[in-house]
Amino acid sequence: MSDTVFIAVHVGAEINNFHDIPLIRACDSAMSILKQGASSIQAVTEAIKQLEVGTASNFRQEMPIHLALQNDPVTNAGYGSNLCLTGKVECDASLMSGKNGTFGAVGAVSGLRNPIETSLQMVIEAESGLLSLGRIPPMQVY
Repeated sequence: MSDTVFIAVHVGAEINNFHDIPLIRACDSAMSILKQGASSIQAVTEAIKQLEVGTASNFRQEMPIHLALQNDPVTNAGYGSNLCLTGKVECDASLMSGKNGTFGAVGAVSGLRNPIETSLQMVIEAESGLLSLGRIPPMQVY
């Protein structure tokens, strides 16, 4: 692992200070996972998905690291997302490996509780090299 590490986690556009504790814990968890030898993609996915969070709402006592931010009702991400103009929740999620530039993203998706899992699956499929030239078959997730 490099001596220099930067971890960025965005939990959606919202005007409150409830994000501080979940964000700090998510970044600390990601750093811990990196120090154990995991990849950056694994660390970021776990930080976004499963954090042990004690929010002001006491939504849960303990949760695995990879579901925390997207399942926290005080964040505008995943479960706690604001409704769009049509009255639906639409989420975005993306991951990129700094090692090889592999990228997976979903945008404006409805019906996914944890869209980061779909982005991770796209990265995994891309890195498995299923087709020539690193191409992956089209994927559709409901």
